[in-house]
Amino acid sequence: MTTTASHNALRAGCRVLGMLLASTWLTHAEAAPRTTTIVLESHVGQRSADSATAIEPVVDELERLGFAARPNSIAKLLQGRAPRPGRLDQGKSVADIKQLIALGRGAFDKGKFSDAETALRRAVELIRRNPALLVLDTNNEKVTYSAFVALALTLSKLKLADEATAVMLELLRMSSTPIPQADYGPKAEEIHSNAQKQAQALGRGSLAIAVNDDRAMVFVDGQFRGLGKVALGDLIPGTHHVLVQVPGTGGLQYVRTVQTNEPSRLDVDWPLETMVHIEDPWAGLIFPTEADRAKEAVYAGELARRLRRDDLIIIGLTQLNGVSYVVGTQYPANGDPPIGAFAPVSGGEALLRSLARYLYDGTMAAGLRVLPRSSVGVSPAIALRDSEPRSPSTLLPKVVAGAGVLTVAAGAIAYKVSRGYDPVHPSGDNDGKNPTVFAMLGGSAVLGGGTYLWLRESTFASRLSAGLWSIGTAGMVAGAVLYLADQDQEPHEPRYIRDTAPAGVVIGASGVTLTGLGVFLLYRERHESSTVIGKRRDVPSWTPTIALGPSGAIMSCAGRF
Repeated sequence: MTTTASHNALRAGCRVLGMLLASTWLTHAEAAPRTTTIVLESHVGQRSADSATAIEPVVDELERLGFAARPNSIAKLLQGRAPRPGRLDQGKSVADIKQLIALGRGAFDKGKFSDAETALRRAVELIRRNPALLVLDTNNEKVTYSAFVALALTLSKLKLADEATAVMLELLRMSSTPIPQADYGPKAEEIHSNAQKQAQALGRGSLAIAVNDDRAMVFVDGQFRGLGKVALGDLIPGTHHVLVQVPGTGGLQYVRTVQTNEPSRLDVDWPLETMVHIEDPWAGLIFPTEADRAKEAVYAGELARRLRRDDLIIIGLTQLNGVSYVVGTQYPANGDPPIGAFAPVSGGEALLRSLARYLYDGTMAAGLRVLPRSSVGVSPAIALRDSEPRSPSTLLPKVVAGAGVLTVAAGAIAYKVSRGYDPVHPSGDNDGKNPTVFAMLGGSAVLGGGTYLWLRESTFASRLSAGLWSIGTAGMVAGAVLYLADQDQEPHEPRYIRDTAPAGVVIGASGVTLTGLGVFLLYRERHESSTVIGKRRDVPSWTPTIALGPSGAIMSCAGRF
């Protein structure tokens, strides 16, 4: 009774300890939320209409599942850190901005303040969206100044005093030039004075900008500030617009928020970020050449780190043997092997959407093929090629495995018909069945070798998974031979004839375990995604556990769902 009670108490203690450990693990898991994954397309040169049509179902499904796959979602997520072209409105010119300003001022003079607001807001928005259009000509400073002052005056007439002050405050971040009363009147000067008082109350902040190209011209709020590296320590807190431009390019623009008495920093990897395109209707990477695209894994990992993401998903279109495939690859920022799959464009929209589902939670679908986990640092085309079904195995694995099977079968037949222990000649080893047992054991080893060769040639099995599976197969067959060949002692026989049942059980059980482990490793190599991707639903996640008790151990899984 005492022993039973102590065992029950020990079991109860183990349960309590297990619950505490599980609670701690779950708390830790929930305390470390992952960042939302950004999805980018991948193209060599400009995006073609065919590429857009093929990739669209995957991008649309990923956005629906909660990833940031559309330009607006990405820009909102990154809050100005997203590199965007210095000119977002191709075809627009400074003349267009001047025309809108003239239209707005004309409407203002006629008392049509709503019409004036519409025109002037469009002018200011064009200035914000296209800094590269204005910065290289100092005469354009007057254009910007006029647009902001006229808009502030118009908002004041519409009884939007706070917004008028905010517009004038934005102008103060760009220029400290006082308001010429002769041009704009005393009301503009009053709004400007109010904005100056507000700016004084806000204090000052700092912004450091570093570009890994010494040729890069750095403009902050339309003003040239230096080459390559710039440190500004007397900025009015709030939103500041940064343009980085290497001669001969359209440049990249960013939006940074400067806080009072807090340093702010912007680091720009010019070669990498010039390949990023985030503007309607799509977001992605534009590689100059196929050679650059071959470095996609390196670029994706670095970009994920720079954008402070746990990972990045790249969706691209590639050709293999004349067949077009959409490839989806998730690149972890920490350098772990990428995870991905691909589907033929001809498979239809449903299959392409299932590719997005695979990237979301690892769900497989008929027609999808998984990229090998060993495809680290290679281009999607190479990874896809390497993941092509292996050519049919050579004759050698079949011959070796067949020889093993035949040896075991022949040994079993010989065992059945051969004569066992001969009591007439009791001296020496005269059991005629022993050689057949040895033959069957040798056949099991040959069968294991054939299994290894077949797995290596016909599947994606690694040496480890193929080795475990083949050794397990040999162990199961050998264990069965030893168990079935066990021979108990008879009165007229020696003490031990073949007391092999215990060894057969141990070897057979080990074979089952090793085979199961090999199968599991092969499955994981081919299908398992080792990281959680992006903003996803609550998908079950599991971790192996071993519960130790007073009289044994139980292996199971714990997790959350």
